[in-house]
Amino acid sequence: MTWQFVGAALVGVGLGWGADRLLGSTKGYGLVVGGLVGSVLGLVAFIRSALKLLERKE
Repeated sequence: MTWQFVGAALVGVGLGWGADRLLGSTKGYGLVVGGLVGSVLGLVAFIRSALKLLERKE
């Protein structure tokens, strides 16, 4: 489950970095936004997986 969070964050950072490069941005806003969005999505996936595991134990 931890890898879901880490993987989503890394994908978000990579997509943000790519968007910055594609658009020629030097500020790094895409990198920051991509990292935040990836982290949020990774956290949601982590929580969903944890809830599924808890349901199976009951």
